[in-house]
Amino acid sequence: MNNAEEDYGYLQYSKTKNHLNLWKTAVETFVTNKEEQRKVYEKGYKSIERGRVIYNIRTHCYEVICSEELLHNETFRKNCLDYFNLKGNRVDFQALNHYKKISLTGNPAVDILYYEE
Repeated sequence: MNNAEEDYGYLQYSKTKNHLNLWKTAVETFVTNKEEQRKVYEKGYKSIERGRVIYNIRTHCYEVICSEELLHNETFRKNCLDYFNLKGNRVDFQALNHYKKISLTGNPAVDILYYEE
């Protein structure tokens, strides 16, 4: 929360530190094999299950917004609570269609539609 910025009633990473510009760092941190890193980059960040953690200032609750598949994955839920040190806090897991896994087609004209924010 020390590095968070308020954005429409929520605390979250700043506009300069977010999933778009931290993608390479995340892949390098969590995928150590260089060949696997290359494969992940080629597929794009939307080709994996994902989500975000934000803090709702009004409700004083952390919201973990993720894909439907992750919502029901107990390992993900436990790892998320551990990684973000959320145990003992109010936490609400919610699915949002925006975070569903989308694989690239290989056609740049089509794929750009999936990657526009």
